[in-house]
Order: sequence, then structure tokens, then C-alpha cells
Amino acid sequence: MFNYKLQSMSNALKSKSMILNTFDDLERQVLDIIKTKFDNLYTIGPLSLLHRQLCNSEPLNSIQSNLWKEETECLDWLDRKEPRSVVYVNYGSLIIMTKEQLSEFAWGLANSKYSFLWVIRPDLVDGGEEILSSDFMAVIRDRGLLLDELLVLCREWRVGMEVDGNMMREKVKGLVRELIEGEKGKEIRRKAMEWKKRAEEATRPGGSSYVNFDMVVKRLK
Repeated sequence: MFNYKLQSMSNALKSKSMILNTFDDLERQVLDIIKTKFDNLYTIGPLSLLHRQLCNSEPLNSIQSNLWKEETECLDWLDRKEPRSVVYVNYGSLIIMTKEQLSEFAWGLANSKYSFLWVIRPDLVDGGEEILSSDFMAVIRDRGLLLDELLVLCREWRVGMEVDGNMMREKVKGLVRELIEGEKGKEIRRKAMEWKKRAEEATRPGGSSYVNFDMVVKRLK
């Protein structure tokens, strides 16, 4: 993975222009550094929101921004839940856990008694053993949804809570309750809505991403 990223960056540095699926307010500090290497940098994201602004007709199913097949069952499941009642859990694409760590984390979620949406990779456990027990699946049947991939930012954007090396179930249960009931959870929801608003503003006519996309089209013409 390191060599792949190194090669990708080497190739990118040979270009005179770069187009990124992000918006200025979200990653301004990093973008300012990238701009020192490129004559032209165009931020045109989030593409999903920009697409809504530009297409007045039916959505174009051929235009997608995901590399993998999307899971859409979560949307209907979420619609049946009360607002601000579901915890979203994602370990990313690189983390590998032991069976013991996964078991403690899973039962911490279950013991919290709250609903949760967990993106869990088949290769999350070292060794490839069965990921979760049938007892666990029975306990969380009505309030837990597990997916491989999802349609659906932590320290800089303040829209999530990190889990350190301590994955004991009581610690996890406490984190979940803080997310749902505590002041930290309220702040995270407030920041998430703030970033949503900024993303929408960036993709509206006159917004940074909208203007940049117009510049890209004119340059290509």
C-alpha cells in the first residue's frame, strides 16, 4: 500500500492540474499545501451534492463515486429508527483485530442497549475465523445492522470518537452511551450538521465547488 501511494503521488506530481472530490472548507490546510505543487487545483466535491445541483432530470445511474458496490438496505433500516438514536461504527479498511478484541468490542455494543450500524469487513479478524457468534447475532437482531460496505470525518472535523487500544466491553459500552446521551454526542451531531451545511453551500451556484467545476468544463472546452 505504501509503494502504491508513493507511485500514485509520483505520477500526480507530473501533472499540471489536479481535480479532487472535496471542498475547500473541509480540508483547507492540506489543500493550501497541495496548491504549492500544482498550477491548477480544482476542488469539486462532494460530487454527490454537485450532481444534484447540475442534473434537473433523473439521476444518471452510470455516474458513481464509489469503487465498490453500494449497500442500500441500511437506508430503509435507518428510516425506521428514531432520529439521533443510532451509533455508526467503522474500523476503516486497514485495521486487523484478534478474535478476543472483536468479541469485547461487539459485546460492548450489544450491552449498550442502543441501535448501531456497523461496517465490518470479512477480513477484520486475523486468521479469517468466523467473525461473530450466533449468540451475539441473536441478541442484536432487532437493533444492530452489519454491512461489508456503506454509502455513508475524527479529530480535525470533530464528528466522531476514536477507540484506543482498550477495547474492553465496559469501555465500549460507555463510549456508546456518551455518543447517544452525553454532551460529546451532542457536539458531534452539531458539527456533523455544520459540515453538511458547508458542503451544500460549496456545491450551490456561486459556491467554491460549483465555480471550480465550471472552470474545469471551460478549461476542457
